[in-house]
Amino acid sequence: MLDCVLQLAFSPDDRYLAGIGRNNTFIIWDTRDGSPIHTRITETVFTLLAWGDIITDINPKHPSYVIILGNHTGVTINRLEFDISSMQYYMKQGVC
Repeated sequence: MLDCVLQLAFSPDDRYLAGIGRNNTFIIWDTRDGSPIHTRITETVFTLLAWGDIITDINPKHPSYVIILGNHTGVTINRLEFDISSMQYYMKQGVC
């Protein structure tokens, strides 16, 4: 659960809602049923949250999403991708 929500943002297709909180929590919810699909607790608070492109080239039925996160120590460009073997999304983290 987010303690003192700092920012909320819907994905470009409104399928997901991402939030960052003062308690170092980053969560992505599926807007269809409200279930959390990704939760991450970090050592420092994120202050930047932005959705990027939706990537449909590889799997149009389960597109990938770009999510940009940042704080005073750096910015990461992450990719939310669907894993067919587990039938769920997972986050790949990259550094900017």
